[in-house]
Amino acid sequence: MVIILSLHKGFKLAKILALPPKLRVQYTNVLKGTHAKEVLKTELVGYIAFIEYFATTALAVGVLGTVIGLILGFANIDSASLSNVENAGATVAEVLRGLSVAFHTTLVGGIANLWIRTNHFMLSQASAKIYSTTLEE
Repeated sequence: MVIILSLHKGFKLAKILALPPKLRVQYTNVLKGTHAKEVLKTELVGYIAFIEYFATTALAVGVLGTVIGLILGFANIDSASLSNVENAGATVAEVLRGLSVAFHTTLVGGIANLWIRTNHFMLSQASAKIYSTTLEE
């Protein structure tokens, strides 16, 4: 979902960036008023502000999954079963299943965070270029 929204915002910014200089000036004039610079900046920031929120949320969900995985792994440890060698294997397997959940959610959350932040960076650069080139003319 975030990737689709990022692509949509990216295409909108690319359209504005691809406009010839005269049309970019007309685009700025459409924003009318004495505060055209601020309106343009707010509009461009509005295109990408939500993406940073999703990047932070992806990382937070990964950490939350880590905690849940650790809880699942250590919740069923019974010290009495560890004293018996025959039952220790099942207990260790249960702990490893919980750790697997923990590591997988951390990995997915981290990768999603990096991917979304990369999109955010590229869109921020495009927005800054639009802002600076539009106001130059």
